[in-house]
Amino acid sequence: MIFKPGDIVKVNRHKAYTPENLMILPIEEDTYKLYPKIDISTYPSCNDFKGKYKNFQNEKFLIIGKKGRPLSFSIKEEWELYDIYYVFYCNQIFECFSHCLEKIEYCN
Repeated sequence: MIFKPGDIVKVNRHKAYTPENLMILPIEEDTYKLYPKIDISTYPSCNDFKGKYKNFQNEKFLIIGKKGRPLSFSIKEEWELYDIYYVFYCNQIFECFSHCLEKIEYCN
């Protein structure tokens, strides 16, 4: 899914792994971790999530921009699930793969 700045999203912790079985969301029991940086030059490797993480459960986030896609994946549309977005929560910015993000639709 493609997101734009201003979208409100939530994280689906049940999508912690991609169809190729690559981990894109570190999880622990009933929480998941978001990090301030995902290294797009090395993903997928064993040390791609960087910085001080924060645990979350059911929070909502604001999309503030798109970082890009790991360099090991082509620009082709079929790999958009590996696109990384900047998400904002309580004056902090984290990075998250699009595969585990879901847009929240609000009706007026």
